[in-house]
Amino acid sequence: MSSYRDLIGDWDRAVQAIDRQDWLSALNYLTNIAEPNVRIWFNLGCVRMHLGDLSGALQEFDKAIVKDDRLAICLFQRGIVHLQLDMLDEALGDFRHALTSLRGNPVIDYTQLGLRHRLYSWQVLYNMAAVYCRLCQWQEAQQSLEEAVQRKPKGSNVKLNSALSIAKRNKTIEPVDIPEGIVFRPSKHEVDELKLKDFLGTSKVISSVVPNDRFAGFGPLRPMDHESAEPSSAPQTLPDIPAGTTAQLNSAPAAVPREVMKDNIQVTHPDSVVMKVHYEYTVATKVAPGTSYTDLLNIIKSKLGQQSGQMQLSYKDTETQELVPIKGEADLEKMWNQIVERRITLWYKPTDPLAGRHVLFRTLAIYNYSGEGPEDMEFNVGDVIDVLSEVNEEWLEGHSNGKIGIFPLCFVEPQKPEITDTKESSCSEDTSCTPTRAAKKVAFEVECTEY
Repeated sequence: MSSYRDLIGDWDRAVQAIDRQDWLSALNYLTNIAEPNVRIWFNLGCVRMHLGDLSGALQEFDKAIVKDDRLAICLFQRGIVHLQLDMLDEALGDFRHALTSLRGNPVIDYTQLGLRHRLYSWQVLYNMAAVYCRLCQWQEAQQSLEEAVQRKPKGSNVKLNSALSIAKRNKTIEPVDIPEGIVFRPSKHEVDELKLKDFLGTSKVISSVVPNDRFAGFGPLRPMDHESAEPSSAPQTLPDIPAGTTAQLNSAPAAVPREVMKDNIQVTHPDSVVMKVHYEYTVATKVAPGTSYTDLLNIIKSKLGQQSGQMQLSYKDTETQELVPIKGEADLEKMWNQIVERRITLWYKPTDPLAGRHVLFRTLAIYNYSGEGPEDMEFNVGDVIDVLSEVNEEWLEGHSNGKIGIFPLCFVEPQKPEITDTKESSCSEDTSCTPTRAAKKVAFEVECTEY
C-alpha cells in the first residue's frame, strides 16, 4: 500500500511529463498510483485520449464518474469520447448530465481544485447541438444553439451565430474540446512538502567562557580550572577528613553566565526582559523596562535592519487579546504592564504597505478568492485590486484592503475607467504611465478577453 506522499510524487511527475509533451511517461506515472482518486482518473482519461486509446479513456472516465457523478467537467469530457466513438445517445446523455450538474450557473471555475480551466454552459449546449446534428435532429440542434447564444458571456468572441446558420442549412458542426494539457495538478503546498528540510541546521559556537572553544555538540558538565578557565580533565579527589568533623569542600568554580561577565562582554541590565518582535520574520532581544519610545524604536529598527521608513509598533492586550498600537510614551507605559514572566511580544509593520512599490494597473474582482496559502491575498467580488507585479502568466501580486499577496489572474478583470467631464489624460500626460506599464495592461486586457 503506497503512502499519500508517493501519490503526490507520482502525480507531480506525471504533470511535469504532460507539460513537456511526454505522454507515455505521464501514463506510466499515473498508472503506478496504487489508489487513484477522481482527479487521477480524469488525468488518465485525458492522457489516453491524446494517445488515441478512446476505449481506455472511456474506462478511466467511468471510474471517475462512479466516484463523483456531479463532476461536470468529467461528464463533459466523457461525452466527447462517446461522440468520437459514434456512441451518440451516450454522448447526448453525458452532455445533458453535465448541464444539470452546472446547476444553472453560467460557468464553473475549477482552478481551486487544481484544474486551470472554466467550463461554460454554452459549451455544453454547443456540444449537445453537435450531437443533434449527427442524429439529424435539426430542430433540437437549432434550439440548443439559440440557448447557447443567450448564455454566451458578454464580450466573448465566440462565433455561435455562424454555427447556428450552419445548423439551419442541415449541416453538422464540430464539437468543442478541452485544450491539450489541461489536467488536474497537485497543490503547490503539498509538492513543496515533498522536499526534505533540515529543521535543526548546523550548530556553531557563538559565545563561550572558554577561550578558543570550538565544541558545538553536547557533553557532560566538567569542573573548570580557575586560573585558565579551561576544563580540567583530572578527576577530583576528596581530602582526608578527620572523624567526627565536618568540612566544606571547595568545588570548582562553575561557568559564569555571560549576562554578568565584565571581561570583553557587555553587561546586561539585571531587570531586562526578553522582547520578541514579529515582522516579516521574528527576532528577539533584551530590553530594560522603562526604555523610552524613541530608544525602543531605534533598538528594534537596528535589530531588523530597518533604518528608515514609518513603522507601527503594537502589543497584544492580555485581557481583550487585541493588538493595541504604541504611539508614544503613554502607550509604552501600558505595554510595560503587560510583561508576563519577564517576556513581552510586539508586532512591527509598515504604516504604508505600498511604500516603495509602484502600481502597474488596477483590476476588479469578478469572483471570491479565499486563498490557498499564507502568501495568497483574499478578496471578494467587486473589490478593487492594485496590481504591483506579475508573478507569471497565471498569477499576479497585488494590494487590496490593506493587504499584499498573490492571486490568480483568472479571478479578476481590468477595471473600466470612470467617465468624467474633464479632459481625458493620455500616457504622455501621466508621468506614472510608462510604455512598459501600458503594454502590460493592454496584454492583460487581451488575455482576459480571449480567455
